[in-house]
Amino acid sequence: MAFNVEFQDKEGNQIEFNHIDAEVCNLWNVPFDDENWASPPDGKRNENWYQFLGRAVFVTRGIKETGTFNPSELFQGLCRYGCMYPDISVIYENRYYIAMIFDWITKEYKIVVTNS
Repeated sequence: MAFNVEFQDKEGNQIEFNHIDAEVCNLWNVPFDDENWASPPDGKRNENWYQFLGRAVFVTRGIKETGTFNPSELFQGLCRYGCMYPDISVIYENRYYIAMIFDWITKEYKIVVTNS
């Protein structure tokens, strides 16, 4: 089943994906490219933040299918059903995505998931 994802700030206002992309570029210290989503600067993974978000939402739907997710719930889903487990090599490999999720947590973003 397909799903839609929307970001909201702590007041419930929608945040455009291009704005999120610019924030991720700033966090990862990579150049903004309005034609491609930001990818981690280490180049070790063939995945950008948007693809990672889709995978994170997909596995987190095992906990809660739709509704409003806190970024910490994405992290929980990734730890329970996804690629992250307590091994230093896994943490290091995913450090950029972990930093991104923590950034969203500190900004109190909400991620709204609906079925399409």
